[in-house]
Amino acid sequence: RRVHGVTVWNLEEYSERLVEVMLHTSIAPQITAFREGFNSIFPLRQMRPFSILELDEMFCGSGQPLTMEQLEAHVVCDHGYTVQSRAVRFLFAILASFAPAELRLFVLFVTGAPRLPVGGLKNMKPPLTVVRKTADTSYNAPWKVADALPSVMTCANYLKLPDYGTEALMRQKLMQAMTEGQESFHLS
Repeated sequence: RRVHGVTVWNLEEYSERLVEVMLHTSIAPQITAFREGFNSIFPLRQMRPFSILELDEMFCGSGQPLTMEQLEAHVVCDHGYTVQSRAVRFLFAILASFAPAELRLFVLFVTGAPRLPVGGLKNMKPPLTVVRKTADTSYNAPWKVADALPSVMTCANYLKLPDYGTEALMRQKLMQAMTEGQESFHLS
């Protein structure tokens, strides 16, 4: 077979062949192995009655907004906070108001996963825990709550939240931590 360079006259054919190789031929063995393994656990024929959206919800969770009732029932408050604490009430109001994209960022920030488990907060293991973040006295530096950011321990679904004076400040700091802190790892 003679090899030709890509030209304006064969660009479409080249693109079609490239897509075929990248999305089909080169990964066919892995796709076959995945299908066979998945089918051995959950037969594919049993999924046919479900729509793609229903399967997505079953395997990945619903992505539905959180309600105050869900938060109050399934979030654990500890180490300086109760469900009735001002900061916790602010947090719950903020979370209940989040758009889907903001909620996805929050869940990713706190858990390391972009979605809640199937069944939502009630099925989180370990449960989402909110604790009061206080000054680290080992630095001998002045500490202002308004300057601190929330931090997390994703392995424990653990949110360390300063006791901000206003809901607006908490929303600002939480959004900053969620967006700027996604790719960082700090020991705290």
